[in-house]
Amino acid sequence: MTTIAIDVSNFAYKQMVADGNTATAIVQKARGAITHFRDAHAYLCYDSKPTFRHELFPDYKGKRKPSEFKKQVDDAIEESKPIAVAAGVHVIEHEGYEADDVMASIARQSRLRNEKVMLVSADKDMYPLLMYDGIRLFNFIASQGWDSMLGMKVKFVDEVFESAIYKKYKVECWQWLDYRCMTGDTSDNIAGLAGYGPVKARLILDTFESLDQMFADWETNKLGFSDIERFKFEKFRDDLPRLRELFRMVDNLDVLRH
Repeated sequence: MTTIAIDVSNFAYKQMVADGNTATAIVQKARGAITHFRDAHAYLCYDSKPTFRHELFPDYKGKRKPSEFKKQVDDAIEESKPIAVAAGVHVIEHEGYEADDVMASIARQSRLRNEKVMLVSADKDMYPLLMYDGIRLFNFIASQGWDSMLGMKVKFVDEVFESAIYKKYKVECWQWLDYRCMTGDTSDNIAGLAGYGPVKARLILDTFESLDQMFADWETNKLGFSDIERFKFEKFRDDLPRLRELFRMVDNLDVLRH
């Protein structure tokens, strides 16, 4: 059995740019994806707002400004829900959580049942899920025309591989959370470790493999840093649990419906 989970917000922005007709196309492509696999189930995963991350950090995603384009996308996302229900596609929105958390939970629970998982999202926070066998990640689902019996024919496009992530970022998927905590995310308005962009973050992970390993023997390891850098890391260590909670996907939500 194959479980397909789609990040609707992420998908909707791409669809609106591609050819419009967003609300209907989201559902048609989800239905089309089911025809690729025997005994497949498709989930459309929606963000709930506000989330627990806003409670941790009130300015979470605070720099994202409203626009007419964003309003059109948001309207299309809401319009897609009843269409999806009528089409027999699972609609999942968990109060207080984002689509990422829903998808991570679907992926984990499906793998515990030995089901294959196809995730559709261009969100980099999905990268750690590629550590697990049986999980594949794609940026988008593209249309391949229409079949009078099956409806829209589709293909999964732009698959993301662990090797490609390492080639681009020089970090392993299991290091991705620490990498994100150091580099931050301007789109989510999350500041990381001051002065530590991708190059310096990679150097830390190349040297110590993880932040936990570096801090586990900090009294020794800190001798390799300047006084200013030591001060930065000690302050950063205090904030690390909050940063990890902001970046880490929740994977224990009760969301599987098949």
